[in-house]
Formats: sequence, structure tokens, C-alpha cells
Amino acid sequence: MLDFHKIDFFHAEAWTEIKDKIYDLIYSNDRGFYLIYGNTGVGKSRLIENITNNLDENIFLIKNAPEIERDFYESAYLQLRQKQFSKNVKIDEIRIRVNDAFKKLNHTIIIDNIRNTESDFFKELIAHKNDIKDLKIVMIVSSKSVGDNINVKFQDFLEIPEISKNDLSFFLTEFPEYQNVLLDNLDFLFEVTLGNFGKLEKLLRTAFDIVETAKQENLEKFKELNECILIMSAIDNEFIEI
Repeated sequence: MLDFHKIDFFHAEAWTEIKDKIYDLIYSNDRGFYLIYGNTGVGKSRLIENITNNLDENIFLIKNAPEIERDFYESAYLQLRQKQFSKNVKIDEIRIRVNDAFKKLNHTIIIDNIRNTESDFFKELIAHKNDIKDLKIVMIVSSKSVGDNINVKFQDFLEIPEISKNDLSFFLTEFPEYQNVLLDNLDFLFEVTLGNFGKLEKLLRTAFDIVETAKQENLEKFKELNECILIMSAIDNEFIEI
């Protein structure tokens, strides 16, 4: 069975510029709030993981945004000092301690999977950004959560786009066993996934599962990946209607 997690989603040359911009954003020496955004499923988390796997110890990745501001500080401080705040320490004191701890080193705190910029956590963090002015925070959010005053809240921001058809063709070469069939159906795959990695992965997982099951059950009709199986997979994932 194919391990999608080991596949390089971003090996196409077209992604080089985006990767470079993210590197620059993460490694800049300027403190403040930064934003990386894109549509759900476009590959934001996958790209950040791809990049942070090779970053140094001063990158602090929080994979899932907390619900409240205090939980964020607790998580960041625990990663830095391997210590937790006692329950009787007030939030104002926690902000001061975390700010003081991080201002002594070059660092970037990355908060992934911020699904709602209307959440208490996000609003609290923005409201108190002057109290944590020595932190450098990169937030990863869905495009639908990005408001019109983005340039007021953030020092810099970067959008992760949907992939192009050309990018998709590069990606499909990661599946040599099925490459010819997938490339023959490139137009269909691009049309139903709209250049979205999340949708593409779901569709391919379903298609490959059908083929693997057919091989195990000796179902001749479905043993080989073909256009019909790809269409069935798209229907199964509700990307198209019948």
C-alpha cells in the first residue's frame, strides 16, 4: 500500500519560489505577527511540515491552534523551557514571562490549523500583541478566515495557491505504477479536484484502495487502475454527482 505521507507533494519547480518565500518569512529577524493562508486542503500544513523538518531548534511548531490564549503560551513555553506555569499564575504575568524568555533568542513560533480568526484565542492574541512584541509568530489559517484588514494585523503575509495542471502532472510522477493512467486522465483529475491537494489525495486513496481490494479478492474487472475507477472514486468522495 502506498504511503502518502512519504510522498513529496512539493517537488515541482513551480513550488521553489513559494518555499523560498516561506523560508525568508520564517528566518527573518523581525519580530511580530506573520500570516500564511490558503484554501482548505491546498497543502499548507503539508508544506510547513515539509519545510520545518529541516529547520533548526529555534523553530517552535504548534500543530493545532489552541482554543484559548493561555494554552498557546503554555505550549510555547513548555517547548522552550520544558516547564509549565502553575495554575495560580495570572495571564498577564504569563505574557511577560513568555515574552522575556523568547526575546533572548532568534526564534519563530508557528501556529498551524487556525480555523477561525473569530475565535477567542485569535482575538486575544491580536489584542495583546503589544505585550508580546518580542515574539515572532507565524499563523497558518484558511483563506475563508482572512479578513479585509489583513495588513493591519500582520507584519507580512503569504498566500499558498492551488496547484496548476502542470504542478499536478509533476506530482503524479510520484506514482510510477499508475503514472500512465493518471497522466492520461490529467484533465479529469484537475477538473474534479480544482488543484486542491486534499481532494486529490482523497480521490487517489479511494482509487488505489479499490485496486488493492480487487487484487486481494481476485476481481478481474477492477484489478487495473483505469478511468472508470477514477470516476467512481470522484463520485464516492462527492466531487462529482451522478
